[in-house]
Amino acid sequence: MSTFLLSKYGRFQTLRESTGNVQLNLFIYKIKELVVPELSSLFQSKIDALCSLSYEKRIQSKQTYKQAENLLLKELGLENFKPTKEAINIKSFSESFGATGRIDSEYFQPKYEIIEKAIKSYKNGYETFDYFIENYSTGFPYKSNSYIKSNGVPLIRINNIKKGYLQLDNAIEIPRNDLELSVKDIANENDLLISMSGTIGNSCKIPKGIKAVINQRIMRITPKTLIPKFYQW
Repeated sequence: MSTFLLSKYGRFQTLRESTGNVQLNLFIYKIKELVVPELSSLFQSKIDALCSLSYEKRIQSKQTYKQAENLLLKELGLENFKPTKEAINIKSFSESFGATGRIDSEYFQPKYEIIEKAIKSYKNGYETFDYFIENYSTGFPYKSNSYIKSNGVPLIRINNIKKGYLQLDNAIEIPRNDLELSVKDIANENDLLISMSGTIGNSCKIPKGIKAVINQRIMRITPKTLIPKFYQW
């Protein structure tokens, strides 16, 4: 039942029956009127088995990702790192704005300097991020009146970028002809995406078989040297 309600056809019904201007509401009597197909027991069992397998794989993937994260932290000497609660950091003008172009106090919190120092002290050295970039773009402002629901090319927006993966289940699409508006913002396999507003810093890799374009306020990076998944931490 939950699988059907979360599917395109279930969602269409709940959205259609919802009411309200500022905040949408779905009333109980409307939920009771949703149309649900009467599927055979055998078919329901197959759906149940697939859902259970999906849940197990999700748990397994989170555990494996955590192992990878811990391995990286251990290598950097940050395995047991706990951010300091110290809120005071005295800097001269030359050490603050003169060196970074920043003057906001949040930027100079001691916890950030501790992490940066640990990375710069890594035994094999370090480089700034631009050293690992082959090329990049920052998205294109596709007009909302050109959005379509099907038979187009997925438009990757900030809400499609999750922590470590790309979610295009409910992605808006643009006409295929609009690909020519900004060729540099066409996503390629293994490109890295980083959100530049909203959930700032969320990143993911473009998986195999995806043809999509990047909306504004998203940085698309074609990396060099390092394996793309390494950046997704």
